[in-house]
Amino acid sequence: MLNSYETKNRKSINFKIIYVFLCLLKSVTLVNAQKQYIGSKNNTNSDNTQNNTPPPPIVEAPTPICVGSKTELSLSNSCTGTVIWKTSTNLIVGKGNVLSISPKITTSYTAICKVDDIESKPSNVVTVIVNAPKFRGCLQHQPIMK
Repeated sequence: MLNSYETKNRKSINFKIIYVFLCLLKSVTLVNAQKQYIGSKNNTNSDNTQNNTPPPPIVEAPTPICVGSKTELSLSNSCTGTVIWKTSTNLIVGKGNVLSISPKITTSYTAICKVDDIESKPSNVVTVIVNAPKFRGCLQHQPIMK
């Protein structure tokens, strides 16, 4: 059986062990927090400014067209470089601030802004709806077939 001195001494040792453990845990937590902070400082604005990535273009929504008609896609913001237009299948269909197209079927498009070989994230997806000749609004625009 332990006397009162030994009991107090063991309690004191147990508290010291717990205290050391908590100090180590706090140190590890602080080191991890510092690593996360440093990592976030290195990637501060992963969207645009830190790595000079241009902002993504914003494409204006087109109006539906009839088969054989043309439409233009344009940006509602500016690109200081080259605008590259792509279909939803990632096929490049043009370059420049405005894209003049005459799709035969309903097609979706995006644009990217390329400045000094750095590409922006893709723009919003816009879909050009192509109505069939039998569509009510298209009948008047179709050539007469003989």
